[in-house]
Amino acid sequence: MRKILLLFGCIGLITTFVKGQVVYRDSPPYQDKETLHHVTEKALEIIDSIVRQGLNTQRADNLEIKNEKYLLVDGTFDVFHWEKDKWKNLYKGIYFGYNFGSKKFIVDDEIYSFGGYGYWNVHGQIIQFLKERGSWELIDGPSPPYGIATSKNRNLIVYASDSVFSVNIDKKTMKVRPMLRKITRNSYLPNKNSIELENYVYIHDRRPYYLIDKKNDSLFESKLSPFNEMGNALPNGIIYTKGDSMFCYNRDFNLLGAYNALSEKKFFMPIKVADNTTFQTSGKWLIVLLASIVISAIIYFLKRKKHISSSEEDIQTESTFNLEHPLIIELLNHKDVELQQDKLDEIFEIDHIQSSESKRFRRSQKIKEINQLYHSFYKKELIIRIKDPLDKRMFKYRIQG
Repeated sequence: MRKILLLFGCIGLITTFVKGQVVYRDSPPYQDKETLHHVTEKALEIIDSIVRQGLNTQRADNLEIKNEKYLLVDGTFDVFHWEKDKWKNLYKGIYFGYNFGSKKFIVDDEIYSFGGYGYWNVHGQIIQFLKERGSWELIDGPSPPYGIATSKNRNLIVYASDSVFSVNIDKKTMKVRPMLRKITRNSYLPNKNSIELENYVYIHDRRPYYLIDKKNDSLFESKLSPFNEMGNALPNGIIYTKGDSMFCYNRDFNLLGAYNALSEKKFFMPIKVADNTTFQTSGKWLIVLLASIVISAIIYFLKRKKHISSSEEDIQTESTFNLEHPLIIELLNHKDVELQQDKLDEIFEIDHIQSSESKRFRRSQKIKEINQLYHSFYKKELIIRIKDPLDKRMFKYRIQG
C-alpha cells in the first residue's frame, strides 16, 4: 500500500509545503549547534517525504544509543539510523499506521514503543525493535491501558485515568497504585505532544498540562502557560532537550524559547497518588480488578433496568462506542447532512494530499473501513455516496447515522 501511495505521489509531482516536528533528546556528549541543525533538517525532510506519500504523520523522535542517532517517525514502524551524513531506514517491513501517538523509549540500549492509535483502536501494547531482523515484535507480559507514559530505569510508567501502572520490561511484571482523583485527558493521544527530559516529562495536551517528576513518580498539572513557546514549535519546528533543559526552534532554526523544567515547575500543582500496597498483575490485583468490574457491571445494569427504557439503553451504548472512535464522532456531528467531497477529505485529514489519485485511494479506503466497522455494530453503513445533482461527475456523502 505504501509503495502504491509513493507511486501516486511521484505521478502527481507533489511540491506542497507540509508540517511536522522533530523532537531531539540529546545525550552526553551533547551535539554542537551546527550538527544539531543539520541532523534535524534532514529529519524534517524525512517527515515531509512521508506526508507527501499520504500518511498524516506530524512528529519524529530523535533518540541516541551509545552516541548513535536513531529517528522514529510517528504512525510508522520506520527506524532510521544516521549513517554517512544521511538517515538510513532499518525497518524492513511494509506495515504502518498502527502507532500514532505512541511513546518511544530506550531500555538497555534497545528501542521500544508503547501504545498508540491505529486501525480504529487505542491500545497499550509494548513492542520492541529487533535491529538484526529489521522488525518489531510484541513483548511478552502485561500491557497497561494507554495513558500518559514515561520511562524510568527499566520500567515504563503509565498514568491512566485514576491509576499509575509500572511495567518492568525485564521481569515482565506490572504494579498499580491508585491516584486520589482522576486526571483529565482532553485528547485521546496525550503522548503525541509529550517531551521527555532527564528527570521530568512534560505533556503539552490541551489544558490542563501535566508534568511528571520521574525521581518520585509524582504528577503535577497546570492550567497556566508553562514552556510557553513550545506550542509554536510543536506544529512545525524543532524541540531539542538536554538534561532538564528544553530549546524550541522554528523550521529556520531560529530560537523561540529556552526553558528549564525545575524553573517551570512553579506553574504546576501536585496531584496526589495513594501510597497503599500495590498488587502484582499475576496475583491479587487482577482478582480485585475483575471482581470490581463484575460487581460494578451488575449494579450498573440493575439501575438502568429500573430507570431507563430499552431505547435509551441503545443510545447510551452507541455513545460509549463512539467515544472510542474520534472519526466516527466527528462524522456523527454531521448526521443527516450531505457533505461535499472537500469537507469529507478535511475530516479524514487527507486534504493536504495533492495527487488526486492518491487522495481518491485514501478516501475510498477510509470510507470502506468506517462502514465495515459501523455495520458490525449497527447493521448499516455510516457513509452513503450519492451523485451530486449539479455535477454528475462528482459525489456527495450522506452521513445517515
